[in-house]
Amino acid sequence: MAPTLGCLFTGTFCVTCGGLLARYAYMHFGPLGYVAGFFCGAIASYLIIWWFLIGRVLWLYPLPLCRHGRCQGYENYLWQYPRILGWEWWGKYRYRCSCEEYDEYVRKGRQFMIVGPNKELLPYKKLIGFRKWGEDNGDVEGHESE
Repeated sequence: MAPTLGCLFTGTFCVTCGGLLARYAYMHFGPLGYVAGFFCGAIASYLIIWWFLIGRVLWLYPLPLCRHGRCQGYENYLWQYPRILGWEWWGKYRYRCSCEEYDEYVRKGRQFMIVGPNKELLPYKKLIGFRKWGEDNGDVEGHESE
């Protein structure tokens, strides 16, 4: 798999932060501080980028009410372990409602779809504004549910 621009940016940012912290730690703690500072700076910068990406998903894409009207928000939906926030692929997230029926949903881009009994994706809600969901009566982009 070829590296993407995001991977290049993340790697460069982590190495730069690690190098800056290593240089600072070398002045105060010597060669051991140089090594420890580099690893601490690289890991800390990676965590900052990760927290930014997770926060972006949580803030910009809130989850709508489930079909039964009981579940809303990330605390009421379940996702498959070890996936973070239901992430399956770029722009595709899979959730399961925590109601008794355990309905399965897929968010792909701005669409929130129900997984039907035959694993087909049925339109449910569509993000129509900033953090606002509306009814989706259109066709589903990409019919496979995998």
